[in-house]
Amino acid sequence: MKVLIAGAGKVTREILRRLGETWQVTLVDITPDRLLHLEKDFPQVVKTVLGDASSSLVLREAGLTESHFVVAATNRDDVNLEVCRQARERGPENIVAMVNDSSNLPAFEDLGVRVVCWSYLAAREIQLYLESPNLLVTTVGQGKGEVLEIKVPPTAPVVGRRVRELSARNWLVAAIYRGGELIIPHGDTVIEAGDRAVFIGHSDLYRAIAQLFSHREPAFPLLYGQKLLVVLRGKGELSLLKEATYLLKNTRAQVVALLMLKETQREFDLEIRNLLGATEYEVLTLEGDLVEELARLSVRQSIGSVLLWPPAKGLWSRILGPWAIIPLAHQLACPLWVCRQSHPYHRILIPYNATSRASLALELAIDLACQLKAEVSVVTVAEPTFIAGPESRRWAKEALDRAQETARILQFAIDVILLEGNPVKEVVRLARDFDLLVLGSSTREVPFLRPHIGEAIVRRSPITTVVVTS
Repeated sequence: MKVLIAGAGKVTREILRRLGETWQVTLVDITPDRLLHLEKDFPQVVKTVLGDASSSLVLREAGLTESHFVVAATNRDDVNLEVCRQARERGPENIVAMVNDSSNLPAFEDLGVRVVCWSYLAAREIQLYLESPNLLVTTVGQGKGEVLEIKVPPTAPVVGRRVRELSARNWLVAAIYRGGELIIPHGDTVIEAGDRAVFIGHSDLYRAIAQLFSHREPAFPLLYGQKLLVVLRGKGELSLLKEATYLLKNTRAQVVALLMLKETQREFDLEIRNLLGATEYEVLTLEGDLVEELARLSVRQSIGSVLLWPPAKGLWSRILGPWAIIPLAHQLACPLWVCRQSHPYHRILIPYNATSRASLALELAIDLACQLKAEVSVVTVAEPTFIAGPESRRWAKEALDRAQETARILQFAIDVILLEGNPVKEVVRLARDFDLLVLGSSTREVPFLRPHIGEAIVRRSPITTVVVTS
C-alpha cells in the first residue's frame, strides 16, 4: 500500500514505527535533515520530496494521485488543510489530517476527511482525570464520545429502575457487570445496587451520568427502614431518646420504637413520655436473647437503624461482656448506632480504606450530611514508612482519591485527611474534633484477645459511631 505523508516530524516517526514492511511511504517536508534521518531509519520510506507540502507541484512530484492514503501531519493547520483539499480533488479517498488547533476542525470536517486533534484529545483526557482520577472513562469517536464504567451505589436513584425508564437522549447503557457475569441490557433490564454499569454517549457523558447518580432526595434511613429502634436496658440509658428524637426530627426517619424488657416498661413510662414529649412511639418487648431479637427485628420490622448505649470500657468488659459490637452489627440488616450524645452532628468523620463497606459508609455519611447540613471528612491512616515502606503511603493516597471520586459522583464536597501511625489511635484522636463517626465494617469476626481495628475504634470513639455492614 502506498501512503504519502506530509510532514516528517515526531508524529510521522511514530507512524513509521507502527507500519509494516508492506507499506511504501513517500515523505514530504521542508527540512532535509528530517527526511534524511527518517529515510535512513525506516525501510518503508521509498521516496522523499523536499518542499512545501501545500504546493501542487510538490504534491505532484510526490505522487499524490498514485497514493492509496494521504496523511497531513505537519505542524501547520493551513498546510495540512491544503494537502487535504488537493488530495480530495485529485482522487485519493483515504485522507487523515492532524489538526493542531481545535478551532480549525470545522474546515477539515467540511472536506470529509478523518481528523486527529491532539490538543483536543489531550485536554479532554486531562479534564477527565481532574474530574475523575479513578473512574474509568475512555474517549471514542475522535474525542466526540465517551465510554464510562461506574459502580452503582445503593443510594443512586437509578437503583430498581428499568433501563427504558432512564430517558437517555445522548447516551445508553451498553453493558452491566453483575456477580461476575456480563449482561447485555435491554429495555426491561433492572439496574441493581452494586452493578458495574458501562455507559456510552456524547463527550459530556461524565456530567450527565454524575447528575443522574447524584440528583436524588436524601433517603436515610429509608433505604433500610422507617423506624429508629432504641434499645433500653436500664434507666441510665434513657438519654438515648434525646439522640433518637434529634434523628427523627432531622432525617427521613418516621417512627421511634423502643425495645425493653416487659418488667421495665411501666417503670420507665413516665420518664419516656417526658423525654419524647409529643413524639409518637411504639414499644417492643424483649423476651429472648438481645442479639437474636435485634437481628430478627431488623429484618421484619422495617428498622432503619438500631441505637445502643456504648459498651463498658476495659479489657475484662470485652471478654466477659455479652457481645462485641462488630459481630452484632453484621447480624443486623441496618446500621448500628453506638450513641454518645454528641449530637447535633455538624462534622462527620469516615475512616476510609477503599473497601466496598467503607464506600458504603461514605455514601451513607453524605446522605446524612445532606439532611443535617453537615460537613464530611474522610481519613486514611497509613502505616509508618519505616515499617511498611512507601507502599503504605501510596495506598493511602489512592484510597483518598477513590473517596473523592465517590464524592464527585454524588456532587458533594468532602475534606480528605492523610495520617500515619496506629489507625485506632489516630482515628480516635481525630474524632475528638467531630460529632459523628461513620465506620464501614467488612470483617465480621472479632478475634479473642487480639486487636480488631473496627471493634477498637467503636469502643474507644469519643463520639457517636455508626457501623455500616450492608
